[in-house]
Amino acid sequence: MYDQSSETAVSSIPTTDDPALGAELGSVGDRPEAACPEAARPATGGREAAPLDPVSKLYASDGGAGEALKAAGVTLPCERPLMMVDRLSGESVLVRCGSRRLADCVSCSALYSGDASAILRAGVLDVDPSSTVVMLTLTAPSFGAVHRVPRNASPRLTTSARNAWEQRAGRALCRCGVKHEPGDRLAGVAIDPDSYDYDAQAEWNAAFGRLWNRTATRLTRDLGLAERLPYAGTTEWQARGAVHAHMLVRLPAWVQLGLFKDSVGRLRSSQIEDSVQSAGTTVAGRCFRWGSAVVAEIISAPGMDAGRHAKRTIGYLRKALAYTVKDLNVEPDGGRSHRHFARCRVAGRNVRCPSCAGGLRSISCRSPRHRSFGYAGHAVRKSRSWCELTFRALREKRAAWHAEGGETPGPRDWVLVKRTVNYQVQSIVDRLTESRGRSILDTCQAKLV
Repeated sequence: MYDQSSETAVSSIPTTDDPALGAELGSVGDRPEAACPEAARPATGGREAAPLDPVSKLYASDGGAGEALKAAGVTLPCERPLMMVDRLSGESVLVRCGSRRLADCVSCSALYSGDASAILRAGVLDVDPSSTVVMLTLTAPSFGAVHRVPRNASPRLTTSARNAWEQRAGRALCRCGVKHEPGDRLAGVAIDPDSYDYDAQAEWNAAFGRLWNRTATRLTRDLGLAERLPYAGTTEWQARGAVHAHMLVRLPAWVQLGLFKDSVGRLRSSQIEDSVQSAGTTVAGRCFRWGSAVVAEIISAPGMDAGRHAKRTIGYLRKALAYTVKDLNVEPDGGRSHRHFARCRVAGRNVRCPSCAGGLRSISCRSPRHRSFGYAGHAVRKSRSWCELTFRALREKRAAWHAEGGETPGPRDWVLVKRTVNYQVQSIVDRLTESRGRSILDTCQAKLV
């Protein structure tokens, strides 16, 4: 859970305004891009928005550098920079890869994770405290029997709780007739690949975005809301290769939710779960709905204890935020697992796509839908009514701070120029160019439009 001592340690770290610290950070490859509060703090956030992880601790503190930033990965250089060269002047521009995947780039994924935490935090802790926040977990339906592997016990469990967990995991019998050990690579692999509906799974992944939009509309109508349902959340991949979502939904206190407690003591809403189960969408004559494992858990409400409410909210936001840097591409590991995900990739390439010529299946279509098991959505989803803060606003705030000379000049002056380049399906937003004077800023802005 959240540790207040760690927040105190981070807030006491000197800022980059210290010349000695600036010399210690060295070149641009080691320079933290989120070390300044003006460069990273959300526009609508404040110190009351408690930090969620090492990156967002820097967002909520007065400054950050040194070991805390290094642990968050912000001080590391981009691991996949792109070099852009002006053919006329010969000037080169280092372009950040902008990846949110931890496996691709630690530095860029840390920045993405920090931006996502600021947006999630602003929609929960910087709004009316009388609102009710619901954690909505959505899964895909079954497409065939798969191997079920028990998870490892949490390191935070006590000895007795750990023993009980291991006993339950040891008694769990997979449908294949084998008791799998935690960490088995067969997790999510189809027991009978010939009967598993890979095409239906890929089509369901492709319809995920439309299904969620229909669900949000259904909840808005069933709950009697006058405006669009405020929501924000993350998506991840299940072990079988289907999309899984964790959504935070904010509701006014007067909404009737039909509260009840389940067998493990969680406070849930029957009204929301029934509405979600009845929501559906039709694509190409086929109806898509959510799976049976729909959970709408109340994580904050006016009647809850204030301290417990804050801790629970922060804990659930940390859980949701952890999925933003996970790989969207499931990595096969040889044998049956390799064959399972190879079929998932084939089904994703054959799925119908609006970008395909004439709406037909085409191997020449460059849509990301064909390279990610049929899914082409974002890792983080939010409605406009969730909060005023956006990823673009955070990037522009960092870029403006660097452009205005927010860091101590060293032997070389590095300027962050904010522009957007669309090359096929890749969007690059952060550009870092080297100069010896501030006048190069206007030149770069003119050339990189």
